[in-house]
Amino acid sequence: MLHVLAALPAMLHALIVDSDTPHALLLAHHLERAGYRARVEPAGEAALAAACERRPDVVVTELALPDLDGVTLLHLLRDARALPAALVVSRSDALDDKLAAFDAGADDYVVKPCAWAELLARVGAVVRRRDGMRADAAPADLAASPMLGGWTVDPDARCARRHGMAVPLRPKEFALLQTLWERRGRVVTRAELLSAVWGYAPDTTTRTVDSHIFALRRKLEPVPERPRYIVTVSRAGYRLVA
Repeated sequence: MLHVLAALPAMLHALIVDSDTPHALLLAHHLERAGYRARVEPAGEAALAAACERRPDVVVTELALPDLDGVTLLHLLRDARALPAALVVSRSDALDDKLAAFDAGADDYVVKPCAWAELLARVGAVVRRRDGMRADAAPADLAASPMLGGWTVDPDARCARRHGMAVPLRPKEFALLQTLWERRGRVVTRAELLSAVWGYAPDTTTRTVDSHIFALRRKLEPVPERPRYIVTVSRAGYRLVA
């Protein structure tokens, strides 16, 4: 286990997960110079334990790890509610790996080798984006207004509630529901959702929107097979009726 620590307690904490020790230590060095406190772990299990011990502000992980793969690690961190801003830095340029990483909760994906200045800029961007999501997650109408047949959204717990009972939502499910709520009553195209929730280019071909809509319906609709609230608009997209 390798630790690279800075002195100021107010610093943001970065957890770097990579068995390529020289690369990980160089990244830790650059992050420290940018004002972070960095911890390096070479394997997924150790990183999971470290994140549960002290929740980091950002996780930077490789996909290829000696025990868990990076996607599995992101899923486990999310299940443990220890997944903050997350960035995958990997030698893999495969589209399937990128899509799997984003689906697991990654906010960005960078292919090695990458200029240090760009990598630091991307780390800062995902941290600011997550901070902005936390600050903006509870607009008055989202937090206070009943929606979807009496369901309400709990932005702090990132879940939906009805009659005091909570249904946990995965990060992308919550972001998808919030995006639909902000545009409630109008059709939102798949391209809009891919851009707003996943940051994908408009011409990206993927079924991830549909799979997440399916998951939301199973959690929130009385009869998921006949949705009343998250409705499909043929050849257009989806509309939230609230």
